[in-house]
Amino acid sequence: MMKALNVYKTMLDEGLMNKEFSTNNGNNLAQNVYANKIGTVQLGSAALVSVNKKLKAAVPEGEYIQMLSPVGPDGKGGPVVGSPVASVMLINSKVNADKAAVIVKFFDWMQSEEGDKFFTYGLEGTDYTMEGGKLTYKTPQTPDEINREEFHQSYLWFVSDKSILKREYLNPEAKPVIDFVSKELIKEGRSSISFDPPLDAVAQNPDLGTDSPFILEHITKMIYGKEPISDWPKVIDEWKKKGGDAVIKEATNRYNKKEGVYLPIR
Repeated sequence: MMKALNVYKTMLDEGLMNKEFSTNNGNNLAQNVYANKIGTVQLGSAALVSVNKKLKAAVPEGEYIQMLSPVGPDGKGGPVVGSPVASVMLINSKVNADKAAVIVKFFDWMQSEEGDKFFTYGLEGTDYTMEGGKLTYKTPQTPDEINREEFHQSYLWFVSDKSILKREYLNPEAKPVIDFVSKELIKEGRSSISFDPPLDAVAQNPDLGTDSPFILEHITKMIYGKEPISDWPKVIDEWKKKGGDAVIKEATNRYNKKEGVYLPIR
């Protein structure tokens, strides 16, 4: 962990990382990407073609290329492996039965042939045309057209396969993206031991969890140079005193009994 903190601090000190990284939100990130103010960025690989088109609309000479993550001291690379479930749609318990049934019917329609056609291609006459039973899809070129496509293929299509978006299969330019995702990116990523149901000690004190505000505060201060990285062991000791010892004890017990424990997939 101390090696990782040193890497982040070095990047910040050398101007290789945005000084506002701890407060940037998604909108700021997107604006900086499309204004060519960012050299490296982690984005979903399947979005590369649309991202490049938006970038080139603002900066004609700009272009992003895909690369695998740097390898760490353990010989592995990549960000945290995501859940195989991209999203979960919940119906509020206060919704009456009739409305709930209509919502479920809408979700079912998303998986129908008609729904698939709408969400994939958009509006007939605007996003695609039909002639003699043949569908001709207009591949978006401008940022506005790309945003329309992203809206109906990604944001509006709640129940769908999110691994490689439909638009990538429709666009010949996306073949390198599909090849990269299916042949290279699939090998990458990190995972860890997880518990389901969650550990009681963490449920009772969320400040001790994976995204512990207490831990993140010290990490941020160390990267900005407000605290010495050499104090990391002290941070862990303090975390243990705050209840971390109970977390370790419960996790160890659950692991040994194989109760609701999921081991790393890679």
